[in-house]
Amino acid sequence: MTFNEVRTDGSCPDSYTLTRALIAIDNCDNASTHIQKITVEDTTPPVFDNKPVDITVECDAVPVAEVVTAQDNCDLDVDVTYNEIKTDGFLSGLYTLTRTRIAIDNCDNATTHTHQRYL
Repeated sequence: MTFNEVRTDGSCPDSYTLTRALIAIDNCDNASTHIQKITVEDTTPPVFDNKPVDITVECDAVPVAEVVTAQDNCDLDVDVTYNEIKTDGFLSGLYTLTRTRIAIDNCDNATTHTHQRYL
């Protein structure tokens, strides 16, 4: 029996097709071939390991942005981007920090987490 496998890349690193050919040949050179096609897709977004929660603090106690990591079922390293927006409140000195993190895997599946710090 012989075995041959060919990989055809898809639209991203974790999506591809495997085509496997199994060929059985008897002593009289009669052959039988079986083709198996395996389609691999990455459709699962990453999952955050630790997510900060909304809190209210005094103006002199604003915590630094936490380091947030994420895991993915196909990727070893997941990029997590961070953005912070300050929105002034209705009174002088009051504001809200909206911190957003986005984890994106190799196939552009994304998970977003947003939390706020009220001051």
